[in-house]
Amino acid sequence: MNRGGLSRSFQDIEFDEHTRTMIFRELNARFGFPLKEWKKRFSEELGKKPRNQSAEEYFMHFGNTFINPVLNEILCRNRLHPTFNKFVEYVVRGRGE
Repeated sequence: MNRGGLSRSFQDIEFDEHTRTMIFRELNARFGFPLKEWKKRFSEELGKKPRNQSAEEYFMHFGNTFINPVLNEILCRNRLHPTFNKFVEYVVRGRGE
């Protein structure tokens, strides 16, 4: 399964609560996303996820549905640009380190 355009090698990374926290922190540091509010929103939306979808898969859905449009607006990109996916890959791969 391709998680919203992420590269195949990226799909093999352990994607857990710690990873989500890293992503939220980086969104806060780079773009001023308020951590508490976005984590709360994710928790609320997570309660609505389909039973057959993991929290990790749902996080990618959440990010592409709610975060991606905000990032694209901030960066003046086409609304369909996969900015969130690229951002997740950037954070997980060590922010270019």
